[in-house]
Amino acid sequence: YVRKGIPPSLRGRVWFHYSGAEAKMKSHSDLYQQLVLKAQDPRLENENFEVIERDLHRTFPENIKFKSTIVSDDNNSQTLSTDNVPIIQSLRRVLTAFSLY
Repeated sequence: YVRKGIPPSLRGRVWFHYSGAEAKMKSHSDLYQQLVLKAQDPRLENENFEVIERDLHRTFPENIKFKSTIVSDDNNSQTLSTDNVPIIQSLRRVLTAFSLY
């Protein structure tokens, strides 16, 4: 019995357990990794990959952690790149895995 609510420091773990996510994750412990590896297969065609790539640099545009970098090519044309932004790489992995689920 919790009178004043779950302490903030425990909420994430409590929610993870009581929502059933913990049991589900244990029963499918390698599913995410399998989906990530499948998404890296160049032979795989998934219409969602293009949409994900197009939208990655527009995600949270005001958040500094999501800022894309500007890359110039040989013709001096500039494009936005999300290839070396760690949080964008993580988001890409999650979204592509989810699109295959």
